[in-house]
Amino acid sequence: MSPLALSRFWPAEFLPARRGRESAGRRTAQRAIPTTARRRKRPPGRARSPAMSQLMAVRKHRPMAVWGGRTGQWAVELTHMKIDNYILERLRADAAHTILVAKCEAAIQHAGHRGRQREILIANLLTPWLPPFCKCATGMIIETSNKPRKSTQDDILVVDSSIAPPILANVDGPDGVFLLNSVLLRIEVKSQITREGLREFINASSEIINMKFTKQPGCKTKFTHPYSILVAFKSDCSNDEWDYEYNRFREVLKETKNPSELSGFVSAICVVDKGFWFFGGDKKSRSWRRLVSLDMDSDVNSEEDRLAFLVAKVSEVAYLAHAERQGRDPSQGLEGGIGRFIRAVKTFEPSDTE
Repeated sequence: MSPLALSRFWPAEFLPARRGRESAGRRTAQRAIPTTARRRKRPPGRARSPAMSQLMAVRKHRPMAVWGGRTGQWAVELTHMKIDNYILERLRADAAHTILVAKCEAAIQHAGHRGRQREILIANLLTPWLPPFCKCATGMIIETSNKPRKSTQDDILVVDSSIAPPILANVDGPDGVFLLNSVLLRIEVKSQITREGLREFINASSEIINMKFTKQPGCKTKFTHPYSILVAFKSDCSNDEWDYEYNRFREVLKETKNPSELSGFVSAICVVDKGFWFFGGDKKSRSWRRLVSLDMDSDVNSEEDRLAFLVAKVSEVAYLAHAERQGRDPSQGLEGGIGRFIRAVKTFEPSDTE
C-alpha cells in the first residue's frame, strides 16, 4: 500500500517521521499526502469534534508504519496490545467488571439476596472458561449411601453432566441435587469473610472429603474429591500483613481439629481486597503459596489480578478433574483450561507453612 493510500486510513500524525536517506520516489510520495490528512492546529476556543476527541483519547496507542524498501509496501502494526497478553488482559477485564457490579450490589438491603447476587456474579465470571460439558450450579451434594450432612447447601458447584446426570429443580435452572461423582469443584462465596465464616467453610469442606464415590465394579482408581475454594469480596479485618488471612485460616483450622492445611481438602482462598492463597505441588512437595504477581517483572497484584487468577485456576482444575473422572491421564492430552495459556506467574510460599 502506498503512503498516499495509507493516508486515507491513518492521519499523517500517525505515520512515522522520515529517517536517514530516502529515495526520491518516497519523498515525492510523502509530499503527495493531501493536506486534509495532515495534522492541523485547532483554533483557540473551538471545540473538537466527537471523532477527533476519540482520536486524541487513543493517540498513545498509535500504530507503527514500517517502510518495506523496494517493494514499496507499508506494514501497519498495532503496538498497544501484544497477543501474548491478550488472554490475561481479557481475564482482568472480566474481573474488573465483576468487582464493579459487586460494589453496586452493596445497595441491596436484604443480606440473603445481596449474597445470592454476588454468587451469581462469580458463577458468570467462571462459566465462559469451563469445559463445554460443565456448568455452575447451586444446591446439595449427595452420595448414593444417602449419608446425612450438616452443611446441605453449596453456593457454587462446578458440575460435569457427562459423568452423572444432575437432579435439577428446573430443567433450565441452576438449582438442584448433584451426585458426588459429577461435582468437580465447590466454591463458597462471601461478601465479607469473618473468623466464624472461615470455620463454617472449613467444616463444610471437611465433610466433602469423607464422602464416597460410586465406582464401577473392579475399579481401583483413587479419584480426587471436589476442590473446595473460598471467595470473599472483602475481609472484616483491617490488618495489612501479607499473609494475615492465610494465617487466620490456619488458626481456625487447628481449632476445628480437622486435617492439616497440607492435606489439601481446602484448595484455595481468595479474599479480593487482601490476597490469593492456593495449595499445590505433588505428594512429595506439597505447600501453600501466595500469588505475588501475574507479571514476572512485578511484585504487585491488584484485586482484578486475584479474580483473574481464580478464573485461571478453576478453569485448569475443571479440565484436569474431568479427564481424571473419565479414567484418562490428562498429561497425555492437549485439553486444558485457560490458565495453561497465560504466562508464568510469580508466587511465594508463606514462611510459616508447616
